[in-house]
Amino acid sequence: MQDRLDTSFNKTGAVFSSPYLNFDPAILNPTGSSQFIIPEGQGEHRGKMEMAFFTIGSSVCAGGFLGGLNGFLSGIRETKNLSGNIRYSQIMNFSIKKGSLLSQTVGSWALMFSLYDTILSNVREVDDEFNVAASGLLTGATYGAPYGLRRVAKNGLIGLGCTLAYLAYTRRDKLNALVKNPSF
Repeated sequence: MQDRLDTSFNKTGAVFSSPYLNFDPAILNPTGSSQFIIPEGQGEHRGKMEMAFFTIGSSVCAGGFLGGLNGFLSGIRETKNLSGNIRYSQIMNFSIKKGSLLSQTVGSWALMFSLYDTILSNVREVDDEFNVAASGLLTGATYGAPYGLRRVAKNGLIGLGCTLAYLAYTRRDKLNALVKNPSF
C-alpha cells in the first residue's frame, strides 16, 4: 500500500503528491474561456475607468519620483553649510515634501483628466481624440478655477496645448483624419 504522502522522485526532480491537492485544474475552468470573472453582458475588454487606474497610479508614482529627485537636488544645494545627520535630515525633508507635493498634483491632474475623458466618452458615445483634447482643456480649467477667470482660461489653454502636443506626437494619422472629417 502506498503511503498517503508520497515523496518519490521522477525525471524532473522531487514530487509531492497528496490526495487533497491532486486535481485537474481544468475542472475550475471547463469551457477554456477567460480565467477572469466578467459580469454578464459585458465583453472581455476593460472599461474606460478601469484603464484609467493605471494612468492615475503611474502618474502619482512618476510625480513622486520627479518631485523627490528635484527635492533631493535642491536639498543638496540648500544645505551646503550643514554637515552630518542634520544635513541628511534636511535633504530627506526636501525630498519627501517636494515628492509628495508633485505626486499629489500630478495624480489629481490624471484623475480629473480620466474622469472628464470617461464622461465625454459616455455622453458622446464615441471614443476619439476630441475627447482627449476636451478633457485636457477641462482639466486645466478646473485646476485653475479657484484663482479666477483669467487663470481658468490660461490653465485651460495650457491643458489643451499639452493634450494636443500629446495627440500630435502619438496619433498623427488619426488626428489628420479627424481634422479632415470631424465626427462631432
